[in-house]
Amino acid sequence: MVAMFGVHTHPKSYWLWMDPGAFALVGAASFFGGVSRLTMSLAVIMIEMTNDVQFLLPIMAAIMVSKCVGDFFTHSYYLALMELKCIPYLDSEPVVNCNGKRVSLELHCAADIMSSPPVVVHVRESIIYLADLLLNTNHGGFPVVRKSANGEEVFFGFINRLQLAVMLKHPKLFTNIQNDNDGEISEEIQHPQLTLDKLEKPDLIEEMLLRYTHNNEFKDLYINLEPYVNQSAVSIPGKFSLERAYITFRTMGLRHMTVVDENNHVVGVITRKDLMGFNMEEKLSSKIGLAQSREDLIMLLDD
Repeated sequence: MVAMFGVHTHPKSYWLWMDPGAFALVGAASFFGGVSRLTMSLAVIMIEMTNDVQFLLPIMAAIMVSKCVGDFFTHSYYLALMELKCIPYLDSEPVVNCNGKRVSLELHCAADIMSSPPVVVHVRESIIYLADLLLNTNHGGFPVVRKSANGEEVFFGFINRLQLAVMLKHPKLFTNIQNDNDGEISEEIQHPQLTLDKLEKPDLIEEMLLRYTHNNEFKDLYINLEPYVNQSAVSIPGKFSLERAYITFRTMGLRHMTVVDENNHVVGVITRKDLMGFNMEEKLSSKIGLAQSREDLIMLLDD
């Protein structure tokens, strides 16, 4: 019976040389490598557990084989958990296939996959509009625009949802001045109050926002967002290379990327969901399909 589990006690057994513990160690390393897809770090961990360098070669071989076999069939366990929790994860290199062929993202631009039209806020925005925006949208942030010298609304910066909610909790920031170019600045709140990971008591926040939208006394009140806007937010032109936009977004760990035109007007926003493989495949397939249909029509007319 014990021979079935790798323990051979017969003195003339061919497998007497085998050490069950060594094979169990290699098997454990192989299993963990297939699940986690770790390589060098896992090999170091297993060697530190055994304190025997002689196991290095079989452990490394087992880890590499398990990783290659796992990559051939599916992704790692951790990526599966992120998909289960609907967490958008961007691979180091974007892979987009359309009609069975790999698409070169250098041939496409950021405007092809951006979310448009964008929801923007002004530097001085009404309380009712901001409250309605937070109640009826689930966007994590909003591009901020302001009027230029010639009266056009141009990109000024970016502000996230939590900051807006925190500011609306402080009535001392409200003012009845609407003009963006007015020099008066109302009282300010400290930066640490704005850097929150999540809001406490969201039910009370929702009640507050509903009160703002239904109470006429807030109809003519505005808030100055200029001191709190992130004016160093990344923005790219609409014709920016899609592959470079993907690399920039992932390398800098961004959550939002604003797309502007040649006159610095906001035309769209790119988020992680826009850069997910399935979303890019869907949008680029539509574009490629339209281009192919146009070429077929031109060839038909020429004939």
